[in-house]
Amino acid sequence: MSVLAEVFAGLGSGVLQGLGTLAKDIRTAITGAEAIPAETQGKLLEIAAQVEAIKQTADFELQKAQIAINLEDAKSGSTYKGGWRPMAGWAAVVGVIVYPMVQAILPWTLAVGGLMLGKDVSAIPTLPSIPQEVAGNLLWALLGFGGLRSFDKVKGKA
Repeated sequence: MSVLAEVFAGLGSGVLQGLGTLAKDIRTAITGAEAIPAETQGKLLEIAAQVEAIKQTADFELQKAQIAINLEDAKSGSTYKGGWRPMAGWAAVVGVIVYPMVQAILPWTLAVGGLMLGKDVSAIPTLPSIPQEVAGNLLWALLGFGGLRSFDKVKGKA
């Protein structure tokens, strides 16, 4: 355990509770009244719980709507409508993940194979590289436009 962790663990809840009580006493001395009555605190907690339940319901409904959109996209026989998301995904996989691995492993594999066959491996050219910033930016732009399109569909403006 670090020294700081031991110091803060030594403070415990007693010291922190004492500081909280001190702050409450100072506030009461300055304003002349308690901050929030216990009855009001209970009502506020009740309202906060209701707001959280409404938020969770709204999030769930939004997820259901997105699933319905995805389902309709998947049902579409048109490659233009239903095929661009998979295409963007595969382009990202190739450009961001697969191609850099091939670029790193292929020259090594060719060099080992050439050495095993007794060939001169100094002439093996390196593969050109795809700048990762370009591939990443393209992917994020495609995904962003897809999200905007989905948002338009949900709002009924598509």
